[in-house]
Amino acid sequence: MTEAFTRGADSLKFALQELNRLEIENSFTAQGPGRCQLLSPIYLPDDLYAERWQKVEYQGKLFYEDEVLLTTVKGERVRSKSEVIIANMLNQMGVPYRYEYPLRLSSGRVVYPDFTCLNVRTREEFIWEHFGRMNDEDYQVKTFRKLDSYAMDGYIHGVNLIYTMENDVRPVNSKTIELLVQQFLL
Repeated sequence: MTEAFTRGADSLKFALQELNRLEIENSFTAQGPGRCQLLSPIYLPDDLYAERWQKVEYQGKLFYEDEVLLTTVKGERVRSKSEVIIANMLNQMGVPYRYEYPLRLSSGRVVYPDFTCLNVRTREEFIWEHFGRMNDEDYQVKTFRKLDSYAMDGYIHGVNLIYTMENDVRPVNSKTIELLVQQFLL
């Protein structure tokens, strides 16, 4: 078989899978809102899946009284101006996320990644860390230690871990954030 034929066959297979998924989704939503509440579908439509994922209740890290009050367009409190930019971009692009959602590592230690994001299309979760003080040597050491502990638990950059960095000379770039969202979360 030629390479073009193989690509065409793969595209057709993907299209048929998507059609089947849409048929299942449509058969559920066609029941009407009242019946949908009574049913437990095998496959949730993307919007319902994202809505349920987003509604999970959790306790993030606590804020100290003396911390600066920074909020996103959704009214969430975050710890840095760069996190405001990331959260607003995620929101603007329709990516469900949780801020500082607790994650238990295999060591038993609980960490609070800046963002836990959902790629609704693939239903995969990504953690997103923003490292904002990379000019501070102690902070750098902690950052590399944190990245190592994530790797030991299977969180690999570009697979299920996204990170951004900045220092006093190079602030976070909103275009980079947009590109990362497009690449991994849409």
